[in-house]
Amino acid sequence: MEMTETTPISNTVRRAGGVIIAVVALIAAVPAEVRTASGAGGHGDSRNEWVEGEETGARQLPKITVTATRDTIFAGLDTVSFILTREQPASSPLDVTLRFTQEQDWLSSTSYQVSFAANSTTADLFLGRSSLSTEVTESGFLTASVDSVGGYDTSEATASVYVISRDGPVVTVSLTDSSYTFRESSGDTALIVTAQMAAGMPRGVGFRFSIQHQGRTSSRPDLTAVSGQDYLAFARELSFLQADYALENGRWVARKSFSVTLLDDDVREGTENFEALLGAATGFASAPIQRLNPDGSACNQNSCAYPVFITDDEDIPELDLSVSPEEIREEDEESSTATVSITNGKTFAADQVVTFTLAGTATAGTDYTVAPADGDGMTTGHQATLLADSSSVDLTLTAMDDVIPEPNETINVSATLDGTAIGSTQTIRVLNRGVLPKITVTATRDTIFAGLEPVTLTLTREMPVNSPLDVTLRFTQEEDWLSSTSSRVS
Repeated sequence: MEMTETTPISNTVRRAGGVIIAVVALIAAVPAEVRTASGAGGHGDSRNEWVEGEETGARQLPKITVTATRDTIFAGLDTVSFILTREQPASSPLDVTLRFTQEQDWLSSTSYQVSFAANSTTADLFLGRSSLSTEVTESGFLTASVDSVGGYDTSEATASVYVISRDGPVVTVSLTDSSYTFRESSGDTALIVTAQMAAGMPRGVGFRFSIQHQGRTSSRPDLTAVSGQDYLAFARELSFLQADYALENGRWVARKSFSVTLLDDDVREGTENFEALLGAATGFASAPIQRLNPDGSACNQNSCAYPVFITDDEDIPELDLSVSPEEIREEDEESSTATVSITNGKTFAADQVVTFTLAGTATAGTDYTVAPADGDGMTTGHQATLLADSSSVDLTLTAMDDVIPEPNETINVSATLDGTAIGSTQTIRVLNRGVLPKITVTATRDTIFAGLEPVTLTLTREMPVNSPLDVTLRFTQEEDWLSSTSSRVS
């Protein structure tokens, strides 16, 4: 204070001017962002932003750092972002170079420009699934670092990611079962897809894949189930997430189920089939994801087909055989109809061949005719077609008048479907011209002890029997056992 009072003003200005010059020179060496952040006035208070301390006067540059969103990635399956962060000041945009060093040749380019927007403290570089080659068969580290940037400390701007590559698939995908069989009445059923990581993998991996149906078409007649009739069509995209996996016997395994709706009806269709097609992963490299065929072999087609069978054992039509009327007259050329009918409301999805067998004392072609004509013209059996969705099939038997007196005859009608008998044998009587229906008598015993055993005599009359009838049963005897030899029977 004494010098200030006694020293001439001009000398004071010179000393002060020297101080100002020194400060300006020091400011000139600081980056523009730092200068801007320090304030336009250049006041002494702002120097603390770039001065270590009053005593040392050392400079501290703002830092740029790098972090990765993952520490481990699967080449071709995972994405990763490198996040760059800069300390203040950040008022101006900034371009930096992020450079990679790699232990394997995953990246075709190892240098990328990353831009900070004005007033933004972060910027990022995104490496998609296709950025890293899947042709590499060895794992290793991929390290990102920021090139030197004027006015910034980049000494800590580095981050490493371990990249997993292998010779062979990283994960296999298949339906859990090699084939599926469901009852038609099941309604909603489930198919299960399994993803299994290769041995030694540190975790599961997320990916998407498609699954859709293939039913009967003109180009696939081998498939018998029809979408919209036997099941509801489906085409879905399913996703596995890393969180879906759990360790099973030392491997990471995940499962996804999806529902398939079966449509129930009353039509006997037998066992039908369609296919569930496991498609390729969508948006992912194909090499690390291996789809499997039902037999466990590698599937390299556009889709891998798994068979699904639908059974309808509950839709079996119950068949019966009947004839009406049971008696026809030759002289009037009357007809009788033999009918095979479905009695439980079910039907067949396809035409069925019913085989009628005609036996008895009457002869086809001589005593009666049959319509429609035999379906196959073979001598064994008379075949007729039970049409799909139909409930019955008829065979018409018509008596032929040959004007020849002869005994009454019979037609014994039976029927089979696929070798299985339908109902029981039915009999049609053919009443010939001039031949009266017979009444016959049988005894329940052929020998009896007089006074010890009873005996019943049974009278049987042939058709027609629509009216009551009284007859007289007369006995002749070699000894006088009976006091009366005539009895009225009704």
